[in-house]
Amino acid sequence: MAIKQADIVSATILNDVGEEVEIPEYRPEVLCIMKMGGKEAGAVWTDIAFPHENKENIDAVWHGMQI
Repeated sequence: MAIKQADIVSATILNDVGEEVEIPEYRPEVLCIMKMGGKEAGAVWTDIAFPHENKENIDAVWHGMQI
């Protein structure tokens, strides 16, 4: 997220000093992979905590993957 935020900040500064650059959209996501004991694992991929106008949110959960 920090790299994406740096891209947004630098584009905003360039716009402020007169350069015409496109400011990237800020769409953070969370990807979490969890070992649940033995060979079980689960994963969550979501951006539901970061609502976006006119965009569908990502909300996926997997459980029971073999690792």
